[in-house]
Amino acid sequence: MQQLVECVPNFSEGRDSNKIDLIVSEIKSISGISLLDVSSGVDTNRTVVTFVGSIPSVEEAAFRAIKGENTMERMLVLGLRMFARLFQ
Repeated sequence: MQQLVECVPNFSEGRDSNKIDLIVSEIKSISGISLLDVSSGVDTNRTVVTFVGSIPSVEEAAFRAIKGENTMERMLVLGLRMFARLFQ
């Protein structure tokens, strides 16, 4: 049975629909990823994306989504990789 992992990254962008679309398209471009939800808040300038897939697919989708994001968000995704490995 294939293991699935859920990823719920929070991006510091909730106003620019072009940037949000780029983030979402990067995630959706990975084979085996199911996009569950995208929620953006103009007031908070945040977008939360929820997706699931195999551990390798989620890792790749998360890293592609954070291209151009700040170092802290990259560190959070690295934490996801380490956490996901616990359940392999």
